[in-house]
Amino acid sequence: MGSTLPEGTIVGCRVGGNGGRKRVPLERNESDWWQFGGGRIVSFRNTELQQDFAHCVLGSETVRWRRTGPPARLHVRLAFQFVEAEQLSVALPLELCRVDEPVRLASFCSQPLYGLARMQRELPWAVDDWLEYHLGYLGFELGEIYDIDGSLEEALGRPRLEKWVKSGRLVYRLHFAANLSGSFEAISKEHPYCAETWAYAHCLTTHRALSRFVMLLHAPDEYVVSQRRPEERGLLKVLLDYQRGMLPDEPVSLVRVGASSFARGGPGGADDARDLSARGGVVATSRLRGELRYLHTPVLDPTSCISAGPHTCYSEAESEFPGLVMEIDPEDLVVHHYVEMLARNVGRCKSQHKWCDTPDFTASHLVRWLRERGQAGV
Repeated sequence: MGSTLPEGTIVGCRVGGNGGRKRVPLERNESDWWQFGGGRIVSFRNTELQQDFAHCVLGSETVRWRRTGPPARLHVRLAFQFVEAEQLSVALPLELCRVDEPVRLASFCSQPLYGLARMQRELPWAVDDWLEYHLGYLGFELGEIYDIDGSLEEALGRPRLEKWVKSGRLVYRLHFAANLSGSFEAISKEHPYCAETWAYAHCLTTHRALSRFVMLLHAPDEYVVSQRRPEERGLLKVLLDYQRGMLPDEPVSLVRVGASSFARGGPGGADDARDLSARGGVVATSRLRGELRYLHTPVLDPTSCISAGPHTCYSEAESEFPGLVMEIDPEDLVVHHYVEMLARNVGRCKSQHKWCDTPDFTASHLVRWLRERGQAGV
C-alpha cells in the first residue's frame, strides 16, 4: 500500500541563507528552479508497498557549518518538478531540527497497536511487563510505540505512561494513522495494520540520526531473549559483538533474529487466573514451544534501510546492491512469540506448527526479575 510520484519527477533542495538559519524566500519564476541543489527519488516497489522518498543535496550554504556548525533549526525548501513541466511544480517549506543527543546502539519500534486496554483487562500486567523488560532489563535505550486508537494510555493509565515518556526511554506516537491522513484514520478503524509500513518508514527515517540499530518489535506478545547473555543489558553486548564482525565498507542493512512460537502450559507453568494476573504472567504460563525457529524479527540499520515490512528490509527498486544480510545465532538472540497469550488463541501454536511440546525455561530469569520488581512496588 502506498502512493508514488509520477515517473521522471525531479527533486531538489534549497537551504535558507546564513547556513540555513534564514527562511527560504518564496520562488516566483521558473528560473528559481536552478537555485535548487540536485536530488533524486528513491523508490520501493513490491507486492506489499509502494513508497517514494526524496533524497537531495543541501548545497553550498552548508559550507558555513565548518565554522559555525549546523543551526538548531534548519530552513529548507523541498521542490518537485514533474514530467514535461518547465518550472518547479511543488515547493514545500521544511524546518529540520538538529539532533544533539548521542547515537544509541539499540532502539525498537512497534507495529501499529490497538486494543491494548482490552488486552490489559485480561492480562493486567501484559503491557507494563513488555515495556519494563525490554527497556528496563534487556537494554533497549529507546522504544517508539505507534498507537492507532489511544489504547496504550488507557491500558497503562496516564501517570504510568507519562512516567515512561518523561524518562526519555519511550516515544508515544498517539493516533498515528490519523496523523497521516483522514483516509488512513478511517481505514484503520477496520484494518488497523493498513498504516504498518508507513510506521516503519517513519521509524527508520527518524532513527537515522538516533540509533545504530532498530528492531521491529511488533507487539506485547513478543519477548527478546538471550540465552548466552541473560544478564541485564545483554542485548547491547550481543549487538556490539556482531557489530565488530561487520566490515566497515560493506554495510549490513538487515540482521535477522529467529523466533519460536510458545503455547500455554508446560512443566512449572501454571495457567490459572492468579498466575496470569501476576507480574510476568504471560511468560510464566507459556513454557512449551515449537521446534521450528522461523525468521521473524528484523534488526535494521536505518542509515541503509529506509523501507521495511514487518519481517524484512526492502531494497530500492532496480538496485544492483540491496545490502548485506546477517543472521543472529538463536543462542545469542531469539524472540519468544507467545501466540497463545490471549485465551481466544489457545491452540494456535499447535495449529501453526503441528506440535508445540518442547519444554523451554530460557525466560525463567525474566519472570523472576519482573516479580521482584512487582514486590518492590516498581
